Amino acid sequence: MEGFTTTEIVSASKWSALAQISARVMAPLIFVVLARLLTPSDYGVFAMAGFVIAFASVFWTAGLTKTLIQKHDDINSSANICFWTNLIIAILLYAVIFASSHYIAMVFKDIRIEPVLKVTSLVIIISSLCSVQSALFQKVLNFKILFWITIITTGLPAFASIPLAYHGYGYWALVIGQIIGNIAMLIVLWVASDWRPRFEYNIALAKEMFSFSAWVMGEDILVYINTWIDAIILGIYLGAYDLGLYRTGASLVILIFGMLIQPILPVLYSSFARIKDDHEKVKKVMLKVTKIIVLYTLPASLGLYIVAKPIGSIILGPQWHGVENVIAICAIATCLISLITANSEAYRAMGRPEVNTKLQLITLIICLPCYIWAGPKGLQTFLLARLFAAILIFAAQLYFSHAYLDISPVDLFRSTKWILLGSGVMILGLFLENKVFIFSNQLWELVFTVCSGTLIFLLAMLPDEAFIKKVWNDFGIIHIGKRRVNREVLSEN
Repeated sequence: MEGFTTTEIVSASKWSALAQISARVMAPLIFVVLARLLTPSDYGVFAMAGFVIAFASVFWTAGLTKTLIQKHDDINSSANICFWTNLIIAILLYAVIFASSHYIAMVFKDIRIEPVLKVTSLVIIISSLCSVQSALFQKVLNFKILFWITIITTGLPAFASIPLAYHGYGYWALVIGQIIGNIAMLIVLWVASDWRPRFEYNIALAKEMFSFSAWVMGEDILVYINTWIDAIILGIYLGAYDLGLYRTGASLVILIFGMLIQPILPVLYSSFARIKDDHEKVKKVMLKVTKIIVLYTLPASLGLYIVAKPIGSIILGPQWHGVENVIAICAIATCLISLITANSEAYRAMGRPEVNTKLQLITLIICLPCYIWAGPKGLQTFLLARLFAAILIFAAQLYFSHAYLDISPVDLFRSTKWILLGSGVMILGLFLENKVFIFSNQLWELVFTVCSGTLIFLLAMLPDEAFIKKVWNDFGIIHIGKRRVNREVLSEN
């Protein structure tokens, strides 16, 4: 990275990794505590407001924050454009949401959303006031400050939300916690940053920035639609309770998968960028990365499917009856999407970002009719529709992988055959085990199933023992710094 020393890059990577690890440790603990204190309906109301806030956030940034990070000249002028544009758009969006909150509540058939929206949408203005400071810290690789921001925005809301939830404030506990976390982030960033906005606005420079940010915003809109469309349709047709079950169960699955594969993803772009002109090397590395992802996610998803009921009961509590179906089906659907999650980084590094845009459009074309058809038919039908859509998306990804990376389904099967076999043997073993052992205590059932399933899988993987040993020895691919990950991923062995 031009302009930075190796020491600065390593230090930034250290603080970035520490922030990710801290968030992954704190977030599940907070999630579990709040889920046991709140109901599916509480989470559903909060999620409905979240749709609107997330959509508004696509517009108030206008893609300018990412543009600012990439700018190498006129930094102060660019920062001023970013600040005043973001703030003005944020105020306008807040006014629109405030005025239309009643009608939005009518769309979701839940009057509780109206006051929640009026309060929660303040987050849009608060975030706009500190977006420039955050971008400037990223620009100069000052991830130490961003680490503390992560700690504050993850931990501080819990100190507000958990006591409020305990005393029966329901979804307001989540709303107030979110507001407090964002205010704390605003204060810390303004205290830590020397940059202050000036009353100036360079029109010519703004046009240049908007020409780039428009593409960023377009991609963000597609990502938003594909991320939220399932929950929006479910909320409109089935209401807060089923939406709360769905979002919470799906979030638990995503949390688990995120801890397994998310640390790998940030380094893939730079890794592929180094070898983008050597297509055979790209193919080899892609197969290796995919094999590692399959090793983590396939047995985990099948295991989640088996233990969904005790997980839902033990982690979330008895008030979440029915969430086990969400966990089971979302585990399989999320696994299918995760298996090809590294492909987008390869396309981008090879200078083919339009492939990702095409895939986003295909994803929308597949999902939208499935969700609209299944929405009125109940949660179980909706879950099956989501699984069907995930299978179609996976098939489309396989086609694009063959077309652009020269990786055929046969190549993937050959690379992962022992993992597929091990996972199949594990499922068979757990099925027979459940016929033999009957547990009266769900906690013991969960512990015994996880331990025995892991053992069965590893024994079935003995024919590929060398790969397992290498992954174990190179465990740094999950949580060591960026430099070692690149070395391990790109190694010839």
